[in-house]
Amino acid sequence: MTTIGEKIREARTERGMTQSELAADLVTPSMISQIEGDRSRPSFPLLKAIANRLSLPVEYFLDDLEQQYSTLAFVHLARYYLMTGRSGEALQVLLDSPRPQPPGEAYEDYLLALTDAQRLQGRYRDAITNIEELREYALRGQDMRLQFSVCRLAGYIEYDTDNIIGAMHEWKTARKLGEALEPATGPSRLPSVTIKADLAEIYTLLSEVYQKQGDTLRANNLLDKAARFVGPSSTLQSLAQSLVDDGLALLDVYDASRALELFQRAASMTKAAHLVERSARISSLFSRSVGESAPDPWLLASVAMVSVSPERFFDGELRAIGDLLENGEMKAAEERLEGCERVLSALEENLMDDNLGTQSTEVFLCRQRVLEMEAHLSHQSGALDIAVQKMQKVLDQLNARNAYSEWLRCAATLVKWQIEAGEDTRVYELVTQMEKRYVALESERKSHRFKIALSTAGTTKWSDEESDPGRLP
Repeated sequence: MTTIGEKIREARTERGMTQSELAADLVTPSMISQIEGDRSRPSFPLLKAIANRLSLPVEYFLDDLEQQYSTLAFVHLARYYLMTGRSGEALQVLLDSPRPQPPGEAYEDYLLALTDAQRLQGRYRDAITNIEELREYALRGQDMRLQFSVCRLAGYIEYDTDNIIGAMHEWKTARKLGEALEPATGPSRLPSVTIKADLAEIYTLLSEVYQKQGDTLRANNLLDKAARFVGPSSTLQSLAQSLVDDGLALLDVYDASRALELFQRAASMTKAAHLVERSARISSLFSRSVGESAPDPWLLASVAMVSVSPERFFDGELRAIGDLLENGEMKAAEERLEGCERVLSALEENLMDDNLGTQSTEVFLCRQRVLEMEAHLSHQSGALDIAVQKMQKVLDQLNARNAYSEWLRCAATLVKWQIEAGEDTRVYELVTQMEKRYVALESERKSHRFKIALSTAGTTKWSDEESDPGRLP
């Protein structure tokens, strides 16, 4: 079989190019020599740049099997970026990777990841086009698992573009499909862990919408379902075992490649759990050897898990604390809030050590929400002055980040407390600031809705008569 290096050398010599000419502005001529001699393999971006310079498609240098695994690797990398809030990087990876040929699972998986990245980057027109193509594949092949993934993702697109009714329709359909898929046994396209996680997510999303609509009964019923649904999968070991079971079922039908992928995921998950456990053990032993107090192993384990998606964890915890405050359970609320503070402080310290700037905004907002809840606790305890001081600190920090929506919500609470304190001058100042922030926020929202309308309508410019960004085309 002809190697990549041999193909590059052959294409270069056919065009009468020297190694220096091919390397110009890309790499050194020495590196081109190493690649052509198969002593070094080019990265995919470099291979793509070389292919462009040789006026050849990048696929020319990849055999079918290598291209298949290359695409699969980039799709998994993109999913990792999506799960860690780096949608821009995910989109770039997918756009730079070789696009599989339709139809087929490889193409559909690629398109699902690409659509999610486009949605998160506000490219709704592209996302909607891809969703409709995927929906057609799912219906044509009667593929319930693909239909489930499509409806789940389409619901997010509808929700992001302010179509709540459309989002509810898509998520309800996804819920029915997921509930039909979940009890199924035997090999499946989606691992049972994925179906359970996505279905629990849909229950939670529908519950939040019902809660906003004032339908508390339906919202609580869905949350109860979600809680019972994910209960048996509460440990990494149980999740890893579920992946192994799915892999064994695939081996029974001689699908070794997909079984291998699931076994690798199970092994990585178990190794990660062992690493967290070992980290806690080493920290404890080291602290004891140098005469320091041992760190809390539960805190270390919490930070290890929460760092993936801190907003979701703190959202659930702070809601629970709010319920405790409403029921007058001050001591329980205070203890739970102290737990949040410990986890958040450890998380901030770890992120600072690891220099993970990509999550700084999310962690910042979590910090403000914890401080906001501390202010509510102080207010409920009768310490009005302290509550006002804490809430003012939240406002100052949100203002510095131009977080208008969160600022307005907290400012409304502070106005009530200032009225209680009889601070009429401060109330007037706050209300005036709120009016200015509200105007700025509405202007931003109008601009956002206008961009969405342009995106979904498939246009990027408008005439002089339609130049007002507050008016939809």
